[in-house]
Amino acid sequence: MIDIYYVKHFISIMNKQTKSAIALTGETLAAGFLENSGVKVICRNYHSAYGEIDIIALDEKELVFVEVKTRTGFSIKKAENSVTIKKQQKVTLTAMQFIGANTEYSKCCCRFDVIVVLYNPQDDSYGIRHLRNAFSPVFRDNNI
Repeated sequence: MIDIYYVKHFISIMNKQTKSAIALTGETLAAGFLENSGVKVICRNYHSAYGEIDIIALDEKELVFVEVKTRTGFSIKKAENSVTIKKQQKVTLTAMQFIGANTEYSKCCCRFDVIVVLYNPQDDSYGIRHLRNAFSPVFRDNNI
């Protein structure tokens, strides 16, 4: 007899792997989209004590910090709204740490973008929406 706890646990692990694979695919597609637009990707998945930035890129002389949201189905607004004020603050603080550690970019103007990648599992297709200047740096609320 199979223990239902282990079955649920196994399904949970499989779902997480699928979600992480979809997220990784979305980030890869977003990076390719930026590069095809003439933007140079400098770094992917930059980590700090505050969080992670999915893509850091250079658009001419503008440093671009990109949050990628990959979703299944067609919920662009829901994906856009998932970049909360708290997430924006974490991205801002992580961006500041990146600039502090990479002083060659200290004189660049900065931009915070969101790229939404929508995955349609029925036909295994993706759509991309790029929101330039999606948010301004957020420095308030020290309760991270």
